[in-house]
Amino acid sequence: MAAISVPCTVDDEPKDSWTIEQVMNWWLWRAHGESDAAYEQIVESLTKQLEHGKKSLVNDHEKVSNMLDGKTNPNENHDPQTNVVKTIDESNAKPKVQVVPKQDDAILIEIQTGDYEGQTYKLHPKARSHCWVGRSQGKKFREKGISLPKDLEVSTTHGRFELLRNQLVYVDTGSTNGSRLADIDIAPNSPVVLESGMHITVGQTVMKVTLL
Repeated sequence: MAAISVPCTVDDEPKDSWTIEQVMNWWLWRAHGESDAAYEQIVESLTKQLEHGKKSLVNDHEKVSNMLDGKTNPNENHDPQTNVVKTIDESNAKPKVQVVPKQDDAILIEIQTGDYEGQTYKLHPKARSHCWVGRSQGKKFREKGISLPKDLEVSTTHGRFELLRNQLVYVDTGSTNGSRLADIDIAPNSPVVLESGMHITVGQTVMKVTLL
C-alpha cells in the first residue's frame, strides 16, 4: 500500500484541496506530536521530583550518620534545604517537665484465720484484669489472685478484686456461702468500695485489706 503524502507541516491547517485520507493522516500526525510533547513534560516533572527526593534522602542520611557519630546534638535543628545546623539556645529553652508514671493500684491481703493464716498476697487489679478469689487452683487464681483449695466453704470462683471507675472494689460473684464485710453479708455482684483495715470473710478465711 503506497504512503499518503500530506502537502503541509503539522503547524498548517487542512485545505479544501486535501483528500479525506490526507486530512486523516494530518490529524494522526498532529495527535502524535501533542502526545510526544505531553510525554516529555511528564518525564521532565518526574525527573525533577526524583532529584529532589535524592537530595532529601542524602541530607537525612547525613544527619542520622552525624548523630550516631556524636557530631551533632539531637536537640539541634537541621535545615535540609541549606544543610545548616541551627543550635537551640538551651539557656532560653523551656525547662523540660519530667512526667512520673502513676503507680499501679495495689492491695495487700493478709489472711487472719483458717488454713492460710499468716499468708499475704499483693494484688494488682486492673480495669480489664481482675484478681480472683476462690478454691480454684487455676493459673489466674495462683498467679494474680488468691487460691484457697483447702477451704471447703469457699466456692470455686468466690469473688474478685477489681478496679472499677478508678476505685478498688470487692465483688462476690454469686458464691454458694456468700461473702461478709465484718458481720454484714455482701450482696452478690454488688461492688464494695475497699478501704484499708476492712475485713472480708470468704468461707473460713478472713482477709484483712490494706490499700497501697
